[in-house]
Amino acid sequence: MGFDFEVLVCKPPFLVNSYFFFEREAKKFMLLDPGDGAADKTREYLDQGYKLDKILITHVHADHTWDLLKLTQLASDAEIVLHRDEQYLIDNYVELTRMFGLMQFDPLPDLSSAHFVEQGDVLEFADKKFTVLHVPGHTRGHIAFYTGDADIAFKGDALEASPADASGYCFVGDVIFQGGVGRTDLPGGNEQTLAESIKNKIYKLPDKTILYNGHGNETTVAIEKENNFFVGKQGFYSI
Repeated sequence: MGFDFEVLVCKPPFLVNSYFFFEREAKKFMLLDPGDGAADKTREYLDQGYKLDKILITHVHADHTWDLLKLTQLASDAEIVLHRDEQYLIDNYVELTRMFGLMQFDPLPDLSSAHFVEQGDVLEFADKKFTVLHVPGHTRGHIAFYTGDADIAFKGDALEASPADASGYCFVGDVIFQGGVGRTDLPGGNEQTLAESIKNKIYKLPDKTILYNGHGNETTVAIEKENNFFVGKQGFYSI
């Protein structure tokens, strides 16, 4: 399954993974989680004649939205996509960012006209469909985006995917990492909720699904089920 995207590891200290998805023939792209440096890379693509179509936000922590204001200045018509349950972070962005000891940073742009998505919503880009997963725990409105060969459905709040051997990708932000998970000690975080999000949604994706996260290297559902110290066969929350 071919998929045209690039990963930008943003500037220290956060080293956020920003993801650029391309529709080459139409000369357009979308960007997930614009960390520090994503605007400079975006400018390069704009100078090559590309158009920024969408900006996807997994969650509204400063490291993942660092260049969001710059992007809206570069491409004012780009659609911003996020979950409405991040409103508490939007409303308190300056105060919460200063909790990290950061004093010099851009404020958020006006997000009143953003596209607020819900679990199960599907975004189409190029020939791909991106299904929205609501995966709270790191933040209240954290979302992930699945694209691949599996059919995704929801039974209550639990995810169902078929066939079990389907290939695919899930862009998971700070929900789960290679061998670990996102922190839960920040406002809106909850350890039990995060564990349930991973067990009932991320781990319900096919085992071959590649998990691209907000920091560090990619992994797979199968590897994390086996080895993740927090939620896994030998984890604090067993499966």
